[in-house]
Amino acid sequence: MTKKIPPVLLVEDDVRLLEQMKGALEDEGFQVHTAAGCEEATTVLAETEFSLVITDLHLPDGNGMDVLESVQATTSPLPVLVITAYASIDTAVEAMKRGAFHYLPKPISLDTLLVQIEKALEHGAALRE
Repeated sequence: MTKKIPPVLLVEDDVRLLEQMKGALEDEGFQVHTAAGCEEATTVLAETEFSLVITDLHLPDGNGMDVLESVQATTSPLPVLVITAYASIDTAVEAMKRGAFHYLPKPISLDTLLVQIEKALEHGAALRE
């Protein structure tokens, strides 16, 4: 019997990439909720318990750091993976300082993403114990 993993929240404004990532994660057995921006992500975070948040850094109504702050305002500790096409050392350091579990530059391979998701889920489980 497989263990039940709470859903993953995927925040990405590129609809094509959002659908690709959602489909790939669902193929791996994840239940995926999506949001196209910060405001929508904040609303969804308030309504549903997640095991992980994956957020793009650049969003139309803010950025991934705003999503990270919304996650940290929730009651249970939750790992956040920040992904971006505009990777820089400064933004990586800032994301990690603010509590991101990992910072990944785009394009990202599915294998790399899945490895980081597994690590983040293990970290999240340890935080909750």
